[in-house]
Amino acid sequence: MLQLILWPIFAVWMLTGLVVAAVILSTLVWSTAHQLRDEAGINGDIWCPMLRQTMHVHGLPRRFTTGPEFCDLSRCQQWGKGPVRCAKACIAETEPAKAA
Repeated sequence: MLQLILWPIFAVWMLTGLVVAAVILSTLVWSTAHQLRDEAGINGDIWCPMLRQTMHVHGLPRRFTTGPEFCDLSRCQQWGKGPVRCAKACIAETEPAKAA
């Protein structure tokens, strides 16, 4: 009689444990995938106010839809594969307003 009561309780606890383990594992996989994508970076175009022109860059994308597209740059057409000297100034500004 005791087995009939304990097995369903054990099954519920095992199911709860498996669900929690699956949630933890999926969170780790999702976080790792986003971290690897951020490490690889993306290509894009940004307006550089220092040089007053649009630059082709490769950098770390921003996750939010407001503000600049990049939060850090690794390559910029102006400096090739060398260090990006105007990175902070370029990513701080948005593209200038178009003349009407």
